[in-house]
Amino acid sequence: MAKFADQGYHGSIKCAIVGGLVGFFRHPAWGVAAECAKLAAQLNGYDEVYKRLTVGGDIGDGIVLLGSQMYPAVSSELQFTIADGDSHVGVLRGTDMSGPVVILVAVQ
Repeated sequence: MAKFADQGYHGSIKCAIVGGLVGFFRHPAWGVAAECAKLAAQLNGYDEVYKRLTVGGDIGDGIVLLGSQMYPAVSSELQFTIADGDSHVGVLRGTDMSGPVVILVAVQ
């Protein structure tokens, strides 16, 4: 559901931009662009309400606060935040990556 909603949000943004540009040549497209922008704003509003309910005034992915997502005993320049990445629920299926890949190896 989260991935479907995210695709709908980004699709609505694209629709609003393209509709706005096409509207210069075909005026009815502005009405479509306005509806797409309205849908994007509604989805963004729902997302903000959900974040407020789950992480309050802090930053997080909707389940885990950002401060709890940091690698322990690692300097701040080696901490990587993946903007607009999958939540912890979908992290095993996600393909979003940012910065170098960090591989943890257990040493015996």
